[in-house]
This record gives sequence, structure tokens and C-alpha cells, in this order.
Amino acid sequence: MRKLLVLLAISLPIGNSLAAVSATVDRNPVLQGEAVELQLIADSNSPGSPDFTPLDRDFNILRRSSGTQINSINGQTTRQRTWTLILAPRRLGTLTIPAIAVGQDRSQPIALDVVAPDPSAGQTSPAFIEFSADTTQPYVRQQVLLSVKLFISGQLASGGLSDPQADGAVIEQLGEQRESQAIRGQTRYRVFEREYVLFAEAAGTLTVTPPSFNGELRSGRSPRSLFNFGGLGDTRTVIANGDVIELQVQPPPGNAPPDQWLPATDVSLTQRLLPETLEPTVGTPFTREIVLGVSGQLHTQIAPLAVSDVPGAQVYTEPPERSTKGAPGGGVRGVQTQRWAVIPQAPGTLSLPAIAVRWWDVRSDQMRTASLPAIQLKVLPASNAARAEQPPAAAPTSESPTLAAGESEPAPPVQTTALRTTNGWWPALAAAAALGWLLTTLAWLGTRWVHNRPAKARRQSRRRALQSHQSALQSACKSGDPRAARTRLLDWAACRFDAPKLTRLSDLNALLQSNGANTELLRTCRKLTRNLDEAAYGATSSDDWRQIAALLPQIDAMKSARKSKENQALPPLYPA
Repeated sequence: MRKLLVLLAISLPIGNSLAAVSATVDRNPVLQGEAVELQLIADSNSPGSPDFTPLDRDFNILRRSSGTQINSINGQTTRQRTWTLILAPRRLGTLTIPAIAVGQDRSQPIALDVVAPDPSAGQTSPAFIEFSADTTQPYVRQQVLLSVKLFISGQLASGGLSDPQADGAVIEQLGEQRESQAIRGQTRYRVFEREYVLFAEAAGTLTVTPPSFNGELRSGRSPRSLFNFGGLGDTRTVIANGDVIELQVQPPPGNAPPDQWLPATDVSLTQRLLPETLEPTVGTPFTREIVLGVSGQLHTQIAPLAVSDVPGAQVYTEPPERSTKGAPGGGVRGVQTQRWAVIPQAPGTLSLPAIAVRWWDVRSDQMRTASLPAIQLKVLPASNAARAEQPPAAAPTSESPTLAAGESEPAPPVQTTALRTTNGWWPALAAAAALGWLLTTLAWLGTRWVHNRPAKARRQSRRRALQSHQSALQSACKSGDPRAARTRLLDWAACRFDAPKLTRLSDLNALLQSNGANTELLRTCRKLTRNLDEAAYGATSSDDWRQIAALLPQIDAMKSARKSKENQALPPLYPA
């Protein structure tokens, strides 16, 4: 009897362990910058799906997978379900992986130590980010340069680096990503560097969310089994996050006019008159061209120049041409070229007004003015007016000359014709010309019909491609697949804007801004694309990104409206 009780006591824990849910991690402690693999195993007696919500407090779930393993021993078949999660710790210290419930069973909590690398012990971070700004107290609409440096040690298999984000600010990437090598301590790193420019839209505290990295490094280890249930194979996941930047945005100074607020590092004004060999004449138009360059501003933030009327002339303003270039000292330089067609109305002195642009020098912290002086021109009379002032030629007299005695009146001159109408080749020539004109017209119509066929086919093919990408994006949003939605959105935008090199969602935001999208559409698109990027790389569990499909009709309407506006005819230079 005693032996029987002992056997029952031993068998009870075994039975409970078979019915329980077990949780294990692949490493403990974990270095800062490393991800940890959590594996949850439950047998067939634990129905239901696990609840991973308690993990959100201290971890970001980067990836998750699941599988079922069937074992048959001595005719008895058992099943085990496995869930594998890749977790990114949110902070240093001792974090607790809480108990995970699967049906009525729960796993045991796990205490996980997340430690900073100890260089004296030969420990180094596999990846880290340096995120900095050139100033933390900018003015409203002042340029702020952001620097992002991603350091990676080891052989990179894949990865993605997000862009910095800030609500209430415009952020644009400058140039292309650069790559170099660096040594920190005793470790050699590959360095990926990006530069951004930020413009705050309002005064106050502005929080800039740092970029994050999620990638795979080759580790050299092999899968645990043939099917690698939940395993990572020969790679390991690494993560990196920059530090949050707080900007204290200052309002314009009290002595700065609010309607002429233009913070910059340099402003230049140049002008010229076209044509180069100009001789102003009444009724003959010429062009005044002024180029405004502003270092530290995007071209979209430069207001058009205002020029007063010119007495004695008609002035027609052309739409300004704008572009943004890289500034020699770093940052951006917005360039605006404006032209005015000037038509003198009277001879004499014509005065073209002076031009002045007030701007705030952020380096010396004072107001400055860039100006162009007035231009005085001597307008000549029109050529037809000069001919009208010349005296008319003497008219021939109608009196007949007196004939001397014995002289006879001279015979009238013989009238001759330049063309002989008696020849018969003129009708034939006219008929041949008419026939040639008819054949030319038919050939032109045929050529136009032939060329219009492939153009129409291309338009239909493009329309079908847009519909296909849009349907695929909607399906990905409904199914909750952020990576597929990100790919389909980039495909749709590349087709809609004819941009084959579209690879980042920030490129879509730049296209919207360059195509004149309104502020509300830009802000909504930036927010949803940021959430979509974070969801695609596992940085957040928010589902707001699914609303991105609803923006496509608005983007399409904005693009169509801009194209229709560009196709409209310009107003006449000489209105009736």
C-alpha cells in the first residue's frame, strides 16, 4: 500500500506537467540591442489561443509564428502546439515575461535581465543608433538638421530603418543614405548615415520620435529541426532605437513682422532683363526676371514676390518656378524664379520698382533685408510712329505738258500682263496640288490613328494596374497584413505618380507635398504611413494603418485636379 501511494504521488506532478503550458527563452540575460525568442508550448489538452496582451507592457512583439507537432510512440499519438515570438525589450533592467494563458492553463513567469554591454568583458551591442539635432531651441519654421547614424556589427542579412517622426512638423530626408566603416572600442561597425531637415509649424515643446531598426544578422547556427518549428535558422534578430529629442520651439521675436517671417541663414536676390540686347520700345514686350534664393528653407515655404504697378507700362505676372537644392553649408536652399512681362505704353523714362525681402538671420539673431534697386529705362517710340511723322512724298501733277508746233501727241504705253492665261498648264498644276494636299491629309490622319492605338492601350493598362494595386491594398488592410499593405501602397503610388524608384513611404509623402496636397491630407498621410511602417516592422500593434486604403481616392482626385489645372490654357498676353 505504501509503495502504491508513493507511485501515485510521483505520477500526479507528471500528469499536471503534461497538461500545463511551458514557456522558455533562448537567452538570459539579454544584451541591449538584442531580441529574445520566447517559445510557448501547449499540448492538445489546452484548447484555445494564447493571450499575449500582458507582454505589451515591457516588450514589442516583432514577429510571431505558430505550428503543430505530432508524435506517435507505441501506437499513441500526441500533439503539441508551439508559438514562437521575437520580443524586443523596451528598457534595461529586470523585466518579467508574465504568465501566458492558453485556455485554462497558464505558463510560469520568467524573469529576464536586460543589461548594457560591458566593454571590459568584451561585450558590444550588435546594433545601436545615434540620433542628434543641430539645435534644440529653433524658431517656428526654422531649419533643424537631424542626423541618424546606425551602427551594425556582424554580417547583415536584412533589415529596415524607419524615419524620425513628429506631429506638427515637416520632416524631409536630404540626399541618399551613406555607408561607411567605424571602430568603437574594439569592435568594427558598418555605419549607415541619413540626414533629415525639420521645420516646426508652431511654438512650444516638440517631441521628435527617433528612428528604429529591426534586422537580421547571420549567426552561423543551423535550424533545430528539418521543419524549424518557430526557429530562426542561421540568423538572429537585432534591434536598435535612438533617443527621443525634445525641441523647445520659439515664436518669432517681437521686432519681427509676422507677415514677413522668414528665418534663414542666407538670402540672395538677382535680376536680369530679357532679351539681353534690350532696347525698350513702345508696344514691344520685354521680361524682368528675379531669382530669390533662401538658405535654410524649402521652396514650398517661400512666398511669391509682390511687385507694384509700373506707371507707363502694362505688367503681366507669370507663375513662379520653384525648386529645393542642397545648400553648400548643409541643409536646404529654396530657389524661386519669377518673371514679369512688361509692355511700355509711352516713350520716355520707365522706372521698374525696387524689390526688398526682409528675413531673420538665425545665426546673428537679427532682422536683415535683401534688396534690388529700381531700374530706369529709356523707352523709344514705336517704329510705325516714326514713319508716320515723316513728310509724305510729292504727288504727281495732273496737268498735261504743252506740245510744240509740228509735234504729235505721244502714243499711250502698251499694257502688258505678268502671266499669260492662255497657257493650259495652270489648271493641271492646281489639280495636282489639290490631290497632293488630299493625300497628305489622309496620311496624317492614318498616322495619328496608328499612334493613338498604343497610347490608348497604355492608358487602359495603367488604369487596370491601378485598380489591381488598390484592390490588393484593400485586401491586405482587411486581413491585417501590414507588410503586404506597405508593398501594395508603394506599387500603387509608383504607378499613379510614374515614379518607378519609389521604395519608402516617406517618398509618397514627398510626392504629395510636391504635387500641392493640402495640409490636412499631408498630415493624415504622414500619420498613417508612419503607423504602417511601424506595424510592418513590429514596432507597434496599432491598427490605425488600415485606414490608408481610404486615402487613395483623395490622392487620386488631388493628382487629377492638378493635371487638369496644368492643361488649362494660360490667359492671353494682350487681353481684349
